[in-house]
Amino acid sequence: MTKKIPVEIVQIQTPTGALTVDIKINLADLMKLGSDAASKIHEFKKNYFQLLDDGKAHFMRKKKATDFWKFGRMLHRFNNSPVGDFVITNYLDALERDFKLYKKTMIGSSISLYLCFKKKEIDDNIPFTYYQLFCWKSNIMKNLGIFEDEKQHLLKMGKNKNLVNKTLYSGYISESCRSVASRQSKNDVS
Repeated sequence: MTKKIPVEIVQIQTPTGALTVDIKINLADLMKLGSDAASKIHEFKKNYFQLLDDGKAHFMRKKKATDFWKFGRMLHRFNNSPVGDFVITNYLDALERDFKLYKKTMIGSSISLYLCFKKKEIDDNIPFTYYQLFCWKSNIMKNLGIFEDEKQHLLKMGKNKNLVNKTLYSGYISESCRSVASRQSKNDVS
């Protein structure tokens, strides 16, 4: 596999004053593309705009947790696919700008949901906001070694239909992390 060429998705102003999306690429990298440069860039832009259209279609549906998971999978795969010549260096920023979503956190949270949970683990009885709270603390939980236990705890609450309110769940996750971190630091000192 050849190394992908880094590009930025930028918004530029046309001579008529309209804003449009384009890509910014280093001239040396552009030269590496050779005589196919224009067609490769055109194909990449076409695929990016198709991604935006497909993503917007996801948001026209009822927003269940599985919809957010599928959305996250689609976004993650686009920039991490082994196919293609380019990798977008400002991917989240570009998506947030180009999707024009009412909540920008939907982009990153959907990708995190895909990265933290397998499809079979997504339970539509658990609102997306609970998954979002979980994913926001996922790196801390992984570092503390409690990620899988806390994931199973969330899934069990959803399965048993006994979710606490979001504020309490957020506090629970934070307290679990603090408690384990405190115990681990005491053990490190001993």
